[in-house]
Amino acid sequence: MAAIPSRKTEMVVKKLNVAFPEFIPAASVIETSFNNMGAVFHPSITILNLSRIESTMGNFQFYIEGVTQSVAKILEAVDKERVMVARKLKCANVYSAIEWLSMAYNVVEDNLFDAIHSNPGYVGIMAPRTINVRYITEDVPMSLVPISEFGKIFGLKTRVIDS
Repeated sequence: MAAIPSRKTEMVVKKLNVAFPEFIPAASVIETSFNNMGAVFHPSITILNLSRIESTMGNFQFYIEGVTQSVAKILEAVDKERVMVARKLKCANVYSAIEWLSMAYNVVEDNLFDAIHSNPGYVGIMAPRTINVRYITEDVPMSLVPISEFGKIFGLKTRVIDS
């Protein structure tokens, strides 16, 4: 967690830890933004399942049925680009999707497909009923576009994110 201004992060985390001991301090809101796994998961799973979402009105489990081996490979590529840009911004505590799943859900697997499918927290989460959903309208412009733009500033290619 990070506060604005960042010098107040420790104080905010200390107060919140009374009720929520899981919160840990982050260096900045940029670092917390790069740790937003919604940016990695939501847009790609949604886009790669568009016809299924439209034809079933979201009547399938978003993570369990929507993430195939091929979709997981795309997620891994998006994740790799996200972490690469974050490292260039000197965000030391940005985690890969597999590391994040381990920290957040205690899921330990060596690939993203197995990690997602081993996560009991994802069972029963249904796909959106429409494609006009925050996974596209928020996660793309507020997360993926900034990652891409930071990449451009540093001369880094974010081909998968850009696609």
